[in-house]
Amino acid sequence: MSLRPTSLRARLILGALLVLAIFLTAAGVGQERAFRAAALSAEQDKLRGLIYALLGATEPSARGGLVIGDFDLPDPRLTQPDSGLAAWLLTLEDEVVWRSPSALHAPPEHGLGEVGDFHFEETPEHFLTTYHLRWIGTDAEARRYQLLVESSKGSFQQQLTAYRRQLLGWLLAAAAGLLITLMIVLAWLIQPVRRMERELRAVERGDTDELAGRYPDELRPLASALNAMVQTERNQQARYRNALGDLAHSLKTPLAVLDGMLREGNTDVAQTREQVERMRHITEHQLARASHAGRRTLARPQVLAPVVDKIASSMAKVYHDKAPQITQDVPQGLNLRVEEGDLFELVGNILDNACKWCEQAVAISSERDGGSITITVEDDGPGFPEDAQQFLKRGQRADQRTPGQGLGLATVKDLVDLYEGSILIDRSRRLGGARLVLRLRA
Repeated sequence: MSLRPTSLRARLILGALLVLAIFLTAAGVGQERAFRAAALSAEQDKLRGLIYALLGATEPSARGGLVIGDFDLPDPRLTQPDSGLAAWLLTLEDEVVWRSPSALHAPPEHGLGEVGDFHFEETPEHFLTTYHLRWIGTDAEARRYQLLVESSKGSFQQQLTAYRRQLLGWLLAAAAGLLITLMIVLAWLIQPVRRMERELRAVERGDTDELAGRYPDELRPLASALNAMVQTERNQQARYRNALGDLAHSLKTPLAVLDGMLREGNTDVAQTREQVERMRHITEHQLARASHAGRRTLARPQVLAPVVDKIASSMAKVYHDKAPQITQDVPQGLNLRVEEGDLFELVGNILDNACKWCEQAVAISSERDGGSITITVEDDGPGFPEDAQQFLKRGQRADQRTPGQGLGLATVKDLVDLYEGSILIDRSRRLGGARLVLRLRA
């Protein structure tokens, strides 16, 4: 079983807990070290002050040396045996000149130093401060001494333990407060996602047509893409229904003609073939309409130039008897968010129509115009008549003598409408024939 979190909420909580644990651990360690350093410095200052106080209690001995009186000791613990605080006055040769009443053991090991130097050491159980001094007695002889003060770490450890316990309590309280705040903020942050989920359920049930809520900037593209996908699916279903309805309606006439011929005993093969051919074209057209993908927000952009090259090469082979001269002015890198099959059918139909009617010259060009792409096809043929828009309707032709059912430009019109574009038919000023301009969203 996978232990990875499967929801955004779980991932956010897990990530926040990990960051919180690392942060609080680092903060706790840092605070503990800072407190210990401060406490250690305070202990060092306290022992140094005690040494200064002991120096103030020194007096000359009968032999001209230095001694400390037991009745002038600055800290009462120095007079209590085994109190945790002890002091020694040693010669440079480590001979004990004086020891406090609390010092029941031999002086600890210590290092040598110069006159006036303080040396602070920490052992597992004690703090030790050593001060080196020189004394000129009544006999004018200079003598070197070492004053040692040893303090137990018991109170220091208790203070440190109490601080750690208090710090842990504060950190746990801060962690609980931050966690509660995080949960509140997380619930607020995840609210748009929950709302999107509810609206998707409503769209699935058919209670609403789209995601209509106001979403944060990060979720707005996702909501738009989901709306586009929902609309694409519904448009596809509508195209299927309309195509089936149109197919049934369009087949009524040729079927009625065939039925009448059968009833009359008419066995005219040419007329029968005409009606069958008509039904075949109608079926092909309606199936093509139903299969068009339509505009999709997440569709992969298609580069236009290679498509034009392939279709122009095919047209040159199809109309090799006429040998049309097809010139192209399509910039490389120009692309459309159109399904590949739809793009081939769009460009193929308009180029096929131009090659069919041209004398010899056909020109195709394309350019970007703001947020749109225009595709222009011109020829040097007779051009369209005045009422050119009629050729965008299914079944209309410019010349009844030309084979076909006039479905090419009607298919182009269906595709252009499907991709929310526009189509313009007029006369070419450059070649003198027809000019057809497609405008599609980039």
